[in-house]
Amino acid sequence: MSMDTTTLFLSVLFGAIGVGLLTYGKRSERLLHMLAGVGLIACPYVIPSVAALLAVGSLLVATPFLAGRR
Repeated sequence: MSMDTTTLFLSVLFGAIGVGLLTYGKRSERLLHMLAGVGLIACPYVIPSVAALLAVGSLLVATPFLAGRR
């Protein structure tokens, strides 16, 4: 896995958003937000491609908001 500037920036960005979603989901007891947060924290470790990381990260960020409030 190459660690160029783009990969590092996306990893930090999605990790920070993931921590925020995980914290929010835990405090408000919303499972979907917690799972999306864990996924955002973990995806930079397993996805080597910048395009795939951007696609998966964007999908995970959008999922709790598109699913609606329950």
